[in-house]
Amino acid sequence: EFYQPSTSNARKREIETNLLAFKSQPEAWQLCLRVATASDITENQFLWFFSTSTLEHTITRRWTQLTSTDKTLLRETLWNSYAQLGATQNVAKRHRDTLAQLIALLGKREFPEQDPNYMQHCMELTKTRFQLGINLLKITSEEVVSNRGDLTTEWKQYFYSCISMCVPDVLDLVTKYLLIAVCHINGKDIQTTIPNTLMDFSLTSALPNDNQLSSSILDLLGCVQHLVSWIRTELISEYFLMSILDLSQWRPAHEPISLAALSVLNELLYLQKPLPFAGPLMGGVTSLLEQHNNNRRQSEMYSDKFRELLRLYTTKYAGKLMQEPDLLETFLNLLYSCTTELHGALDFTEKLEIWTPIIKGIAQQPAKITRYNNVLTQLVDEIMRRTQFEANKPELEVLDNELMEDDTSATEWQQFLDQCFESLALLANTRGAHIVFAQVYNHWSRPQMYLLSLEHALDHGSARSYEAARKLKGANVGEILRDFATVCQAVVRLAPLMDSSSAAPGIADEMECQLQMLSDSLLQTLQLLASNRLYSGGSEMDKATFQTDLDNLYAQVLLAMRSIFPLTKAMSSEELLHRLFAILGSIFACNGSLSAASPIVQQAASELLLFISTVIRPKCLLDIPQIQSLLQ
Repeated sequence: EFYQPSTSNARKREIETNLLAFKSQPEAWQLCLRVATASDITENQFLWFFSTSTLEHTITRRWTQLTSTDKTLLRETLWNSYAQLGATQNVAKRHRDTLAQLIALLGKREFPEQDPNYMQHCMELTKTRFQLGINLLKITSEEVVSNRGDLTTEWKQYFYSCISMCVPDVLDLVTKYLLIAVCHINGKDIQTTIPNTLMDFSLTSALPNDNQLSSSILDLLGCVQHLVSWIRTELISEYFLMSILDLSQWRPAHEPISLAALSVLNELLYLQKPLPFAGPLMGGVTSLLEQHNNNRRQSEMYSDKFRELLRLYTTKYAGKLMQEPDLLETFLNLLYSCTTELHGALDFTEKLEIWTPIIKGIAQQPAKITRYNNVLTQLVDEIMRRTQFEANKPELEVLDNELMEDDTSATEWQQFLDQCFESLALLANTRGAHIVFAQVYNHWSRPQMYLLSLEHALDHGSARSYEAARKLKGANVGEILRDFATVCQAVVRLAPLMDSSSAAPGIADEMECQLQMLSDSLLQTLQLLASNRLYSGGSEMDKATFQTDLDNLYAQVLLAMRSIFPLTKAMSSEELLHRLFAILGSIFACNGSLSAASPIVQQAASELLLFISTVIRPKCLLDIPQIQSLLQ
């Protein structure tokens, strides 16, 4: 009546009041027990759920008021009803779980004093009615760590310690079922694959037929995942670990099992305590990575969970990997192949996180870095390639360049770039800033040469003006400007690491030469941008987009100038300062240029001027006409 559409709100309140009054009656649980354990519960589901809710209320709130006879009746009736579910086809999962929850709540109060055989009964049920037993073991495990406030802290700790004493037997049982699962998944005969000393072959009789066996394996892995979240890890056997690793392999026909096994591995790696059998585990993860690289048709969900596994693994095992150089070299080569897969920008930056602990570990052992130079060099090139529209347009063009809705002022595209540049900086700290800087600077030439060819065409009159207009009309000019701005940002991030004063003499000279070359290129580019000549061909293209890209490049070049100013003596020459301030003066005067009036260009120019005035403080500052004009 309560759930009928025709029932008024007033009548619903009356029904609710009556039901709550009934639930509080001392003997109400007896009637509810008969309803909850009736053979046919399909007639009135609402009545069944109310009855089980009343039983839960009785166990958790009125337990001390029950007599020992009442407790025994409650326990035996629920156990008998639950055990008979195995003979009923298509038992609803919620029905099964609800009865198991009530039994676990009883066990939490009675084991081991009033019901010393509780855990033994759970394991025996698993051996005869697997799905019922393994489900009850999982729910009991959940009760061990439950924060429900219905028992004292002392009793919860006592229950925890008593269940912990049974864990070795439970793990022995679930390990045998894991071995059976591995044989089933791989199509191998259990009798000939598993030694008699490891297996009680009668256990297979508790498992359902082949069409339902996969469902049983999922129940098994669900129980295992919860168990490993709190048990002592030293109890885990090598067979247990290797079984989980085997089940974690990608199998299209058994995807849910692969996902569930990966979840168990991730649960283990999340633990803030050491795991046994580091060697087999490290070898197993490397094998999983190799299989992942050889099979590119995995589901997105599996790829996400596997990426999480690799991140947790390198965080926890980077130190041990450093002690196994052969294994680390193999793993890094496989990880690089995995990183180069094109699955989107988010996938790429999350894979860069996997590298971070290992790169930091290599940095702490510089004597060993030579062995890994090749793969780290490839990684720098891959990072730069993924940030360039020329090489990675499909991934970059789907990134939103509008401001994010969260507290950051960065766009989705900018956040991607920032994460890439942080990885570059980490690699620079590990391999040497001048080495990584040289790799990054290699990407400078293409966009700069494009702009210089435009300048050359514009400088040679009408004969070349058509060529300039054609270049500016090209659909990829905006992408070239964006790529140039991206390289500028990478330079800005690496510049603070190029401190020649603390470098070895040979490396210091190389750094100074690199910075001199960069400062010349920046000034040359800045003069072209300030010339206001790149707008002559803009009438036939999307002016707004072109202007945005040009303004961004202008601002990034100015910021790059600021970043290298304190690092090279060449930037402090009077000749360069006069040329630079002539450009800054034109920006502040706006000079009829759309870019000069852009807020981001004005901001970048102001930061550069402020930095030179307050940090560099050149003696010729007040003699420069543009500064005099600004002061006036």
